[in-house]
Amino acid sequence: MSVRACLAIVPVLYAKAALLLLIVLPCGYSGNAQAQPARVAEAQRHIENAEFREALALLQTTAAAGQLSRIDVLQFLELRALVYWALGQAELARQDLRWLAALHPNHAFPPNINPDLPAQFEREKVRQPPLRLVVEAKRVEGSSVSVTGGVINAPENLIESVRLSARVGTNPWRSDQGSNFKVSALPNEPVEYFAEALGLGGSVLLRTEPAMWREPLPPQTVSPSAAHKSSGVWWWVVAGVAATSGILTAVLLMDDEPTSTTPLAPVVTW
Repeated sequence: MSVRACLAIVPVLYAKAALLLLIVLPCGYSGNAQAQPARVAEAQRHIENAEFREALALLQTTAAAGQLSRIDVLQFLELRALVYWALGQAELARQDLRWLAALHPNHAFPPNINPDLPAQFEREKVRQPPLRLVVEAKRVEGSSVSVTGGVINAPENLIESVRLSARVGTNPWRSDQGSNFKVSALPNEPVEYFAEALGLGGSVLLRTEPAMWREPLPPQTVSPSAAHKSSGVWWWVVAGVAATSGILTAVLLMDDEPTSTTPLAPVVTW
């Protein structure tokens, strides 16, 4: 491999000041070793040859086509940040590193990459709060169950849309893009649902685990009239038992007393 393939000197702008930065690209730079789409692999070969504009064109085409896996997305952002940095487009490089920090805060760069990128990545990670995709379901009206979702703390332009999916019972899944999606479900039918956050041409960047919604059981209530009737019945039962006990007590007391010409008054206690 020629010296040009291993060493490239490119101008890089820092805070309105033009500086000359020596970017060393070791021979055989390979980035992360996961499988990649053909365009990303070809873009990486251009980077190894310091053909940054050609690499950027391929990466932009890849982003527009979408359908990247999560591993591909992380690799794509790492490579495009490297290309932007080499071409002196520092702000765009920082944006990709910010997106990378939001999607994967523990991302590990290969040891042979320009050290300025991991350093900038750590700075972006400090500025980026945790990224969250939230989704919930609830009964809204009649037979409709509403599934709502959204992304919290997303960096600007990272998330293009949210796709909500739901199914009633064992019926087929239905999906819709937006923050609100309604399905019809009877009170005894469960609704399974999940959400996806899309970006980079429609690639799935985040996905929630499927959750199950069930109609909550109505609270058990007793009408005041029913409670009053129940209390009355109980009172008379108690009174009847007590009166019976009192009579039995009186009988027992009378039986235990010696014979007398003066009758004893009945004693009732309860």
